[in-house]
Amino acid sequence: MSQKDEILNLYNQGYAQKFISEKLNIDQDIINVILKIARKKGVIENHGRKFHKEVDNEKILELYLTGVPVKDMSGILDETKQLIQSRLDLLTRNEEVRKKRVLAVMQYKGYDIDKLIELYNNQVPIIKMTFELYMSTTAIYNTVDKLVDLGMLEHRGKVKRKKVKRGVEGER
Repeated sequence: MSQKDEILNLYNQGYAQKFISEKLNIDQDIINVILKIARKKGVIENHGRKFHKEVDNEKILELYLTGVPVKDMSGILDETKQLIQSRLDLLTRNEEVRKKRVLAVMQYKGYDIDKLIELYNNQVPIIKMTFELYMSTTAIYNTVDKLVDLGMLEHRGKVKRKKVKRGVEGER
């Protein structure tokens, strides 16, 4: 890989010009010129995020896709939550990555997604689903909304509650 390609690669990963300069031992003015030319040619965009230290993006993405919360990633990677969140903002621009994350979080929380989908599609009332899935109604509604957003479910509309017929007490 040429130095120019390495500069563009590091910049696209979100690193600051100063960091790239120090890492590659190249004058920062040269890096600035290379980036200006690349921007004019449309090779790169000015992403605005600048990282001043190297962090394992693949490890962050791996933890992210297994449903680990950002605060836990912070402890695992010994980095600040802000740094990890800003990296995730860059890494999660892909819709498929966000979809995998939603499913991973649900599984991380112990939700049985397949059973929820089955019950929902079979028109089981939400209140009955809470007992089957050991989830709160709020968690079910939120999960259903996320699955609808991901295209894994279709809203069934408002489910009409069945009215319970109450018997008339016999006269004494």
